[in-house]
Amino acid sequence: RRDDALCETRLLLGLRYLPRNAFLYHALGGLYGDRGDVHAARTYYRRALNADRNFVPSFHAWGRLESRHFGNQQLALQLLERGLAVEPLNTRLLFAAAVLKASRGLPGDALELLDRGLRNPMGSGNRVARRGGGAASAAYTHPDLLLAKAVIEFQVGNTNEARRILRGLVARYDSNGVPSGGGGGQYSSRSISSNGGRGGGGSGS
Repeated sequence: RRDDALCETRLLLGLRYLPRNAFLYHALGGLYGDRGDVHAARTYYRRALNADRNFVPSFHAWGRLESRHFGNQQLALQLLERGLAVEPLNTRLLFAAAVLKASRGLPGDALELLDRGLRNPMGSGNRVARRGGGAASAAYTHPDLLLAKAVIEFQVGNTNEARRILRGLVARYDSNGVPSGGGGGQYSSRSISSNGGRGGGGSGS
């Protein structure tokens, strides 16, 4: 079991010697977030990006924090988009940004982000080894992206396309369950379906 007090002490000690180390600030942000101190977590994610303005993990984590705990969807999306400017194929960022786009009534924009990740099955942020190639490998490497795409397609009335995607997913998983994909499960597809997300796509944020 993790000793949070010891971790905190060591991370803070590390910052005494490496005051510009973005990873240490980011790790403290995660530690405080897990502890429920979301204001401290926000502070340390911000400090991580002050230390390294291209530190993508903090864009993702801070965006999640703003969305889940502060309800600031606009800032969350801005942070995710800043991360995507650094790593355009980061599938965790693509998934999270797509979910937020859909929740803001922009399913077209959301689908565009998901398709970007699905066209690049070995994009950064993917945590599953590639098996096979082409569309077949996407079911293994990006199940979260595919599931989110199916939900949004269904919401905008493309029932047959949603069914096709879901059948493809089911066909590639055995009874042991679905492997974790590159999307980042803290933004569940349920958050899309609960919002409705109907209507045409747009270009704004």
